[in-house]
Order: sequence, then C-alpha cells, then structure tokens
Amino acid sequence: MSQFVVEVNDANGRRGMLDFGGIHIMTPAYVPSDEACHMVGEIPDDARFRSSGACECDLWFQRSDIERFRLHPEEKEMMEAAACGRMDGMQSPARLLHFNVFSDVQVLQKESLIDLLSLQCRANASVIEIPRVFCDTPAYERAVQCALKWHQNAGCETPLMGIARTASDLLMLEQYLPQLGGIGIDCRRFDKQLLYQVRKRLKQQNVWVHAFSAPLRYSEIMNPGNLRKFINWFGVDTVSSFTMSDRVMQYFPAPFPVTGNRNG
Repeated sequence: MSQFVVEVNDANGRRGMLDFGGIHIMTPAYVPSDEACHMVGEIPDDARFRSSGACECDLWFQRSDIERFRLHPEEKEMMEAAACGRMDGMQSPARLLHFNVFSDVQVLQKESLIDLLSLQCRANASVIEIPRVFCDTPAYERAVQCALKWHQNAGCETPLMGIARTASDLLMLEQYLPQLGGIGIDCRRFDKQLLYQVRKRLKQQNVWVHAFSAPLRYSEIMNPGNLRKFINWFGVDTVSSFTMSDRVMQYFPAPFPVTGNRNG
C-alpha cells in the first residue's frame, strides 16, 4: 500500500513523501505523461521529466468506446494490451493509468468498472483509480463502494484512489479515506470551491492528493500563472497536465493547451 507523510505544512503549501512499497517520491512533484517521459528520455543526460520518479498514461473514452469494448471482447483485449504496453514502456518507478472520459459517459456499468480496475492491476499501476464519469455524487459513491468490494475480494494490495470533480464528491470520498490510498482532483475545469475544500479538509491530513488534467496555465485565478507552482497552496501534492491524442483533439476547439501523446 502507498503511504503519504506530510513533512512541512505552512501557509504557502506543504511538502511530503510518497512511499510506494519502498519507492520514495518527494512532493510537491509534477507527473509528466508517458509520451513526454519517452521523448525527453531520448535526450542524453536530460532528466527533467524523470526527476519526480512518477509518470502517467492517459486513456480517453467515449460512450461508444465503452459500449464497443463491452460487445466486442477482442477489441477490449487489444485496448488492454496496448495500455499494458505503454505502462511497461515507462522507466519511472511509480506509474499511473488515468481514464479521461467525454461528457457523454454518464454511466459506467459494474462490468465495465471492474474491467478498468482490473486493467490497472494487470498493468502494474502504482495506484488504482476509481474512474470518475459524468454522473452525480450518489452514483459515484456506488462506484466507490463497488470498487472497495472488488479490491477486497480480488486480494489486490495496490491502493485505490477516488476522484473528485466537485466539492460534494470530496466530502463523500473523505468518509472512505481509511480505505483509500489517496484522492484525485479532476482539474479539467477550474472549480474554486473544490480546491478550497481540499485546502480546508485535506491539507492537514496525511493523505496523498493528486490533481489530474491540470491546464498548463490558469487565467481565472486571482493571480494568473503556472498552476504547477500555484496549486500546492491548496494542499495538492502531485500534478499532471492535460494530454490528448490527435483523435481526441478534433473534439476540442483550438487553441487548447496540449501535452503528451499525439499518436494514440
């Protein structure tokens, strides 16, 4: 199981240490995409993206993708094999497999949820996220409960991470903290109430907080700037940026801050 210990906590932020079974990562830390790690890794003596010790692989799903995987097991197996291949290609000791979904994914059937949980276990992810689709908090809580039951029955030792899109999600997930290895924050849209609840409720606790899909810059905050430098004030320990493939980019208007895999 992962453990997180806060070592310094003050008005400007906090520092701590993540322990993934003996793999130590100092926080705050930026978690780059697997594509960024791969590209920079080809540059001799350039360890800018490897310094944190963590890397993230992003997968995007529409409702049609999830339905296709459900109806066609061979396509699901191909997707899973590709995801495992990307994870195996990471040189970082700590690895995350993150599922980004379009807004048309409002329901995740139990079978699909368990498939995504099992995929992360099979891919040797350092934490198993409970995918957050575009549903309300009570529906997501049922997914959390299902994941906890799966986790116990599967005998999986990799910690679970719930993901909050709203402040109500965060309040719900806090109740399950003894059973979760961390809480993720979905930062695809700026939610000041959510971030202030993170600061109020989690910053003083020894709980790992990871911000997924954070834009490279925020123009809506009072002091516009680089989010990776700014967000630790709220008590967020690790941050990853928005990543999109060419297939995904067609659904977003330009200009849009993009990093990561452009070929998937």
